Amino acid sequence: MKSILTPKKLSRKTIELKERTVALLQIAEDLIRDIGFESFKLDDLTEPSGFSRGTIYIIFKTKDILIAMLAIKAFGQWNEMSDKANHFKGSTRERLLAFHIAHILFMHTNPSGYEAIYISDLYTNRSKMPEQLLLEFDRNINRIVNGLCSLIEEAVRNKEVVFPDYFTPTEFALNMWSGQYGMMVMALNHKDNIQFYTNQFKKFMRLVADNLPWHPTSFEKNYELVTQKIIAEVFLAEYTAVKKENPTFI
Repeated sequence: MKSILTPKKLSRKTIELKERTVALLQIAEDLIRDIGFESFKLDDLTEPSGFSRGTIYIIFKTKDILIAMLAIKAFGQWNEMSDKANHFKGSTRERLLAFHIAHILFMHTNPSGYEAIYISDLYTNRSKMPEQLLLEFDRNINRIVNGLCSLIEEAVRNKEVVFPDYFTPTEFALNMWSGQYGMMVMALNHKDNIQFYTNQFKKFMRLVADNLPWHPTSFEKNYELVTQKIIAEVFLAEYTAVKKENPTFI
């Protein structure tokens, strides 16, 4: 009798479709990086990909669906960077800072992917999106928020922070996520001054954490030195890549 645990074998057609989708998304990323989302059209994929117009429209159907797929792909990369941040060997507040650094570096290393998240109909007009894409998108958001929530709950268990009875770690995680995501949207809308907005949120989180207080506070530890350590130990490759493109990046 065949085991119910035996994974279903993918058909050749399914494998080919997946491979084509991956290839087309990469080509789309490269094109969008050069010409921007507004100018990009699905028809632009035909020449560089070698696929017919019909094949491209079978896979994506609309430009909005392609952008949604780019958003989900980018979210997966963002989650990988967030996981790296959480494995930094430090206190919960230091790992919270690492999460913020991961967010900023992700935005700089993959600006078109981040913008896809921001402009995607997965956020702005969910009724237009296939259910499977919505589920994947929400799963990625929940993974980030749940990671934050676990970090905050650990801080509570370690007595590094105490929340009042009317506010839970989950609520703090949701508000932090909303605030950081909103800050990044503002940064995208003012691309000439991204660092200003990212630094503003960093200062805001310092104010919030110090006044909780979340130990060690910035009066007990120099978090600028911690930032340098996080970059050196966790995100050196990403930081070096950003610095190469933007020498003024701090």
